[in-house]
Amino acid sequence: MQWVILFLCTILSSCCLPLVVAVKPSGLACEGCHGVISELHGKLNKPTKASIAERVPALLNKICKLENLVRYVYSPPKMVKACNGLLGDHRKAITESLVGHFMENPKVSVEELEGDICFEIAGSCKGIKDSPAGKVSDKLVADQILKPATDGRIAIDPLGDKTKKARNGVGGERNGEPLTAGNSEAEQAKSFTRAAQGVKGTSESLKKRDKKDQNQFFGFSSENEPQKAKPAQKDEL
Repeated sequence: MQWVILFLCTILSSCCLPLVVAVKPSGLACEGCHGVISELHGKLNKPTKASIAERVPALLNKICKLENLVRYVYSPPKMVKACNGLLGDHRKAITESLVGHFMENPKVSVEELEGDICFEIAGSCKGIKDSPAGKVSDKLVADQILKPATDGRIAIDPLGDKTKKARNGVGGERNGEPLTAGNSEAEQAKSFTRAAQGVKGTSESLKKRDKKDQNQFFGFSSENEPQKAKPAQKDEL
């Protein structure tokens, strides 16, 4: 029995390990590193009284927040996860790199920092971008689910199969076109906008209704015009 269990474990480990490595989110890791270094570079370029050795650790403690990572290929929640993963693995090396570069050259470029940290220290962008000046969106990334469309093209669904079918119907297409990473993000943005407009419209409707109720209570037909009193009815004898 023990030999059977050992045999099964050997087979499972040999066939499943490559799958785990293949779906590693290297595209997200690279964009996360790019976002973190870009934001840190912008903040560290602002002159303050504190030394660079004091500022770098303080900024690293606050950089992984939604409001700091909103203008990148991936959504802010995914960027925050990538940021936390990057600092969890390489915080000390990143701190030393940033302090060293800025002490040597206060006008160091973001490409130089990204080349050192994202390509050399963390290795997040190796094989994803050709250079620090490149963009993740120029290449297919490993953490997106790739599915063939009906016409042979590739449909990219970063949200997963269930979400795509629930939102777009069976087939994973919108208006006859395969779902792509770009229109998926655009659709999410439109959904948030529609939700915000709906809340605003509901709020204004409630205000109008409350104003109407107040006017009726105080005897006004509108905001400024008093309601005319009705003539008293004579009692019939």
